[in-house]
Amino acid sequence: MKHLYFIRHGQSQANLDKIIATPDSPLTSLGVFQAKETANKLLGFGIDKIFSSPMPRARQTAEVIADSIGFDKSKIVTMNELRERGFGELEGKSKDHESRWYFDIPDGLGIETHNELHGRMKNALNQIMDMSTNSSNILIIGHSVSGDMLRFIADKKLNFSALADYELTPNAGFFELKVWN
Repeated sequence: MKHLYFIRHGQSQANLDKIIATPDSPLTSLGVFQAKETANKLLGFGIDKIFSSPMPRARQTAEVIADSIGFDKSKIVTMNELRERGFGELEGKSKDHESRWYFDIPDGLGIETHNELHGRMKNALNQIMDMSTNSSNILIIGHSVSGDMLRFIADKKLNFSALADYELTPNAGFFELKVWN
């Protein structure tokens, strides 16, 4: 039986500064601490495969967790498909809305649409499954909105309005995806 776990990255500098994240935002010291705390919760899970977004905050989280659970960091698989939703013209700007708004934001302003994000995350999930045939406990480190889209896909939801049903994943929070046996 396979277990697939998703972890949102620890607190980033952009989170702290209330900026709509740019691709290069690193973890804060709190973010590193959060990643270590999450790793402690994963110690008995037998993680044998780790996938990460290429964005520094996710990659740093993956490396902190790998170190903490005794996983070889050189075996972390970085996947561009796991990056956060593209926020177009909003990237780098002040976060002026509650977090939920950024999940439900309408098309426009160069923002990656729900259809585009769905296609990208479905492709990522298919690649992860293909690359994990000999793995049982798989960890994905990524971002809030893209992580919820993974959950949406795993739950076999069809209407994007169902994204509003998911609670926001806190920094370094994690959940299990029910994908395959």
